[in-house]
Amino acid sequence: MLNIYKQQMLDFLNSRNDRRYITVLAMLERSDVITAFYKKDDDFIIEMNYMGGYNECYFDLSCEDNIKFFCKLIEVKEVSLNSFNKNFYKSPSFIKFYKEVEPFENKEYGLFNKIKHEISLPENDEIRQLTLEDFDMAEQFAEENEQHGLPTYEITTFTEHIKKSGDARHKIYAYFRDNIMAGFMTLANVNGRIWHIGYIYTSPKYRRNKIGVNLAKHFINEFIDKDVFIAYGTAGNENSEKTAISAGFELFSKSYNCYINKINLEE
Repeated sequence: MLNIYKQQMLDFLNSRNDRRYITVLAMLERSDVITAFYKKDDDFIIEMNYMGGYNECYFDLSCEDNIKFFCKLIEVKEVSLNSFNKNFYKSPSFIKFYKEVEPFENKEYGLFNKIKHEISLPENDEIRQLTLEDFDMAEQFAEENEQHGLPTYEITTFTEHIKKSGDARHKIYAYFRDNIMAGFMTLANVNGRIWHIGYIYTSPKYRRNKIGVNLAKHFINEFIDKDVFIAYGTAGNENSEKTAISAGFELFSKSYNCYINKINLEE
């Protein structure tokens, strides 16, 4: 495979006119991490290296020779893999290096048709964007719900970003019932024009009240007149998929992801 420049990769992905690459393109346009690009025919690799040694790859590989090249490229690294081709993980070359893995499916939904939603909330309910004054409460909410499967970092990562740089790129919206936080939604601005819904969560006590879908609809209504595209990744979660569809999102991309942290170099 040929090592190419960033602009060549952008031109190549844009030329394919494929919705699957919408968020990858947006990420590259604003990315400030060290990135390498490889391409041969219609196969490509995007290798991103973050500070602290975290590595992430996005790729679409079908040719066995290109898969061999990729495996040698990452053979001594811990890396997050994002493949647009599920069969990649069944290829002989990949299995030789890493044995068999079971990737999880990540589905991305996008808002291609903006429709203003009618939202009718009970009298004592409210949806609003959180401010710095709310962050202690939000972080406490995360700790209280950790036992129910909520990773605490889903809120704390966003509160730390906002504390450092404001809310131009990261936002948290929360749903309140009787002034008690019942759920939240995190959002990140990918490249100025694309907003990505990172996580929607409802506390078990308040589920089956359409809190998640109303959070999504509220954000859509706020941005209905702005030149932005809103994406929502569900990581194969059935409830999240239902929320996305109910809010008017359409499936546009599937990727198959796993994290490699133990290399098998046995013959």
